[in-house]
Amino acid sequence: MSLQQELATVIADGQSSGRLWLYSNYHCNLACRYCLTSSSPSSPVRELLPKQMLEAVQQAKILGFQSVGITGGEPFLLSSMPALLVEIAKILPVIVLSNGTLLGRPKIREQLLHSRGLPLQIQVSVDDPDPTVHDANRGVGSFARAIAGIPWLIEQGISVRISSTRHFETLQEQRVHEQNMQHWMSELGMNSDEHVGRTMVQRGQAVEAGLGVSVETDVLPADLTLTRMGAFYSPFAPTFIGDRLQTDMLLSRTILPLQIPLRQFLNVIGQAQPSDKSADRSGFV
Repeated sequence: MSLQQELATVIADGQSSGRLWLYSNYHCNLACRYCLTSSSPSSPVRELLPKQMLEAVQQAKILGFQSVGITGGEPFLLSSMPALLVEIAKILPVIVLSNGTLLGRPKIREQLLHSRGLPLQIQVSVDDPDPTVHDANRGVGSFARAIAGIPWLIEQGISVRISSTRHFETLQEQRVHEQNMQHWMSELGMNSDEHVGRTMVQRGQAVEAGLGVSVETDVLPADLTLTRMGAFYSPFAPTFIGDRLQTDMLLSRTILPLQIPLRQFLNVIGQAQPSDKSADRSGFV
């Protein structure tokens, strides 16, 4: 069976979404208390070069991946990112995860206009419609900066989704949060299905801050993830505690050609127990 056939089977069986994740960089203009990558303004950039990302996406298309995800750090700190997103969206559908605070910059907006009509979605992190709740983990004033660019994206017809990273003690707390988010989003002219709740995972900075929940590997999304340091089993895998990379889910130090880490990825999935293959991964994508 070819790599393409194996990947297609894994996707059809629901063991992977078929999305290739790219960590474009690790530095950020915020310093969130629960950040998986311990990103901050003082973090090393650890950049995947635009040429590497574009090459990976081109190979992903041939191998049968169905979409691309880009995360960081804050991807829009890279001046090349808006134009790169346009080029990637011409090859495969792409979603980019952002804190939203830079989307008011004229140069970023100017280049994003070229993405209209292409399968690009920008996921903006808004942890709660209450600014004090959002800012408690992301920094004072970050809520106002995060939401400022959302109306413009909607007006321009650029697809936008909201994500909230939270940890709730009770199901009732979670339900109240979801209701509040739906009401707030409706005021923006957005639908409830354009919101995703993400579990606050105890990896990276969250470990040092004592936040989030400890989870087993089998409940994390199994999607091949490339970084400057290597290829990993899940987008929740290439995390940092301080300056120390967590390598428990490292697949390969080689990221290109893509066949090499994909082979390792499929081997790991093939070794999973039947119970692992059917694990509930809701709240992590």
